[in-house]
Amino acid sequence: MDILESKNLFNQAGLNFLFESWIGATFASIRFPDSEVRLPSGQWPDIEIDRNDVRGFEIVEALKPGRRRGEEYKSLPASWHYPVAKWHEAVDAIPIALADAISRKKNKNYGNKNFGLIIYLNVDMTFGLRNKEVMSAISHAKQSAGRDFSEIFVLFGQKVF
Repeated sequence: MDILESKNLFNQAGLNFLFESWIGATFASIRFPDSEVRLPSGQWPDIEIDRNDVRGFEIVEALKPGRRRGEEYKSLPASWHYPVAKWHEAVDAIPIALADAISRKKNKNYGNKNFGLIIYLNVDMTFGLRNKEVMSAISHAKQSAGRDFSEIFVLFGQKVF
């Protein structure tokens, strides 16, 4: 990821598998530190994590509504500040971003496959602001997806919920 740089990763077609690999590896290093992560050859799941047993996971990114990540890397100034108002906007966006991400994965027809779901919550930083609201939104999102996946995790920053 350091060699490729974000501006290339998010603006060059065909590299989504690298992004999913990075999410899977980050998740596994936190949740299952002694595991191996691999990209399976079939259509599903997005990744497999092997820690004495193989578990398949679908990965979805939850973004702030209207955010176009690739575009922002093209126009990011060399120096920028991050005002507190943006922290509040990020917290406000979390429930919508999670619901949209889950909806995108629920609408796929996985048949009788029994996968877990990793939601990469990629909103702007909140720095712990309104933490109870954030935790409530994560909990609600996990409950709403609970019937469709064997287990649900939310990766937010360097924490797994």
